[in-house]
Amino acid sequence: MPAFTTSREFKHEKTIPASQEEVVALLQNPQELCSLGPLFKSLVKGEKEEHSYWITDRLPILGPIEGSTTFKAKLLPTSDGVTTDVSAALGTKLKTKYWVEGKTEGSCVVKENTVVEVCFLGSERRL
Repeated sequence: MPAFTTSREFKHEKTIPASQEEVVALLQNPQELCSLGPLFKSLVKGEKEEHSYWITDRLPILGPIEGSTTFKAKLLPTSDGVTTDVSAALGTKLKTKYWVEGKTEGSCVVKENTVVEVCFLGSERRL
């Protein structure tokens, strides 16, 4: 980890009433995956690197006033899901792995492991 950064790891899992194959297909579809976020605005395929995208999210400010932020993401399909590598403003980085495990007929468990790394100067910021 570079100097002047702090990181935190988050883990989450959820049972989904869908087949493992359906959920893996959704996770591996960049448009579908990104549109699951409530602030998602747009997705543009990067020109230089395979699996790279520019994602724009809304930034609600006050009532109807909002801005937006755009960040670069690499979305790499894996056999059981997808890994993401996001570079956002001010040196913020997120590395996430989403994977699917079968549970019963017609349901599966989606697991997420995210490491967030943020830059700080002068004082420790809480994540």
